[in-house]
Amino acid sequence: MRSELGYDRRGFRLMANDQSGLYFIRCFNKHGGAPTEVGFRGKTKEGIALDASLDDVLKTYGKPDAQLDSRSVFYRKRGYEFMFPDQKLVSIQVSPPDPNVDIEVRGNQFIERVKAAN
Repeated sequence: MRSELGYDRRGFRLMANDQSGLYFIRCFNKHGGAPTEVGFRGKTKEGIALDASLDDVLKTYGKPDAQLDSRSVFYRKRGYEFMFPDQKLVSIQVSPPDPNVDIEVRGNQFIERVKAAN
């Protein structure tokens, strides 16, 4: 069973299921796709907060695992996805890091492939 806990007024949502427990946290502001007045006020452990620029994220995390134009930047091996629809960070998605994933970008989508265990 999948559960979604929405704390939209605080700017975040939690996703969980029976198999993996909590697997996804999405933080957003009023421009990030959900109704909120305040937006999420926290930061990543490296100090990135909503309204940061793409340059801020790239300087902090380096080359992304995948990038869809300047709107979506994926650091799947670290467990982050950053969304920039209008030059400013409006949404951060956090999931369990996966160092064994490879990401291929095709057009405006990305495909994840898990590397075989050695």
